[in-house]
Amino acid sequence: MHLFKILIQKIIDKLVLIYNLDFNEPEIYMDYWRNFHISVMHNENKTVMYLFAQLIANNELFNYKNKFKFLSSVLNNPFMAEKEKTDFFDLFQIIQKKYFIITRFFRNYKLRHSQIQISHDVFLNPIQETDKNVMVLLQNNKRYLFTISDLVNLLNTSLGNTYYFFAEPKACKNPYNNMPFNKADLYNIYFFMKSRPIIMPTLFHAFFLANFNLTTFKNDNEDNIREYAIRQYLEVTPNNKLRVLCISMLTSNRYTQKIKIHKNFPTDTLVNVLKPYLNLYLHTKYTTETNKKHEADMMLDIKLKEFVKYNKNFGRKRMILDKTDFSFTFKKKYIVSYNCLCKSYHHDEEDNFMNSHLNVVKYYDDEFSDTDEDDDDNDDESDSEEEIISGRELIEREAEGDEDDDENTDMDIDETTNIVENTHYVFSPSYNIVGVHHVESNDS
Repeated sequence: MHLFKILIQKIIDKLVLIYNLDFNEPEIYMDYWRNFHISVMHNENKTVMYLFAQLIANNELFNYKNKFKFLSSVLNNPFMAEKEKTDFFDLFQIIQKKYFIITRFFRNYKLRHSQIQISHDVFLNPIQETDKNVMVLLQNNKRYLFTISDLVNLLNTSLGNTYYFFAEPKACKNPYNNMPFNKADLYNIYFFMKSRPIIMPTLFHAFFLANFNLTTFKNDNEDNIREYAIRQYLEVTPNNKLRVLCISMLTSNRYTQKIKIHKNFPTDTLVNVLKPYLNLYLHTKYTTETNKKHEADMMLDIKLKEFVKYNKNFGRKRMILDKTDFSFTFKKKYIVSYNCLCKSYHHDEEDNFMNSHLNVVKYYDDEFSDTDEDDDDNDDESDSEEEIISGRELIEREAEGDEDDDENTDMDIDETTNIVENTHYVFSPSYNIVGVHHVESNDS
């Protein structure tokens, strides 16, 4: 703001410019006002000149807030004539315009002559300053190049930070020097993204609407932050942790309480099958909007009910007696398999796409209040996670399964462990051979 005071002296035709604006010294202060009275003695706009002189001689910390606060006090002064207010405002905007021109010149000079500190993206791919998707940020007189995708990930990670799904947004920082972006950088980033053919990140747009105030952003966007946290949790959490969450979801829902997932059931298959249901489950637990929470709870019950109806024995382990082995041993061979047959998760909004702009669809299950026949049927099922069946029964069950699903499966045999895994878990046969189990017997 030292430059702004010098421009004031230059614009109001002061003969002697005072560059050392330290008015704490009485001699400097008295000389300033003595020279000023002489210079404006015959000026028609004495009032306006005295206002600017008062702004220059103000000993308080001079910053942009005090500058515009002073402007507001002048324009709202009831004892000043309208002509004096207009003259003051005209001079003020001329000074402000020249101030912006000079500061922009300094910034462009720094951008052109500063050293490029980072010239690659987060994947170490080389990028250039002239690329359309590259933005240049200046910090500590050094240039940093960022691609739009890097900026989006960086901003979402900071603004979408949570602790156990409680919103705790952090300041957006430059990852290369750990310095927070200032307000000017954030505005430049926002309008740079606006000028490019990309979808503006929801969290960053909300941050912009909050005037880049973290407190306001957190209070107004708690649910949006949790939505982002749920999506990220499902994407980055290891499958072994998601497996525990899957088991918890199945045991807590009334329609899937009797589903038994064997401890050796493939974790990747289980997580991939149940991940869409986990999304609804997490929404029922952690979303803050009552409407959205209720709808997610209803949808979860509907989808899990359909899941159970399609295959009540999902996740069970099967031990099938291998009658093709004619070796002269005292051991019976059993083929171990897991029931992976399931119905793929269907997004209902896809069916209503062409008419979704006309009305709001509400999902309700009229059968929730009735006693479920499925629960009675499940009571007849064995609670054991393992079952030994004969080859004939296997063929009969396979034939029944083929009527519902004719999908072929790709099998990949692991020679070291004799494990065969199905690479397609959706619409797969009921029994996928995954190993051979030997049971000792006294029968010859």
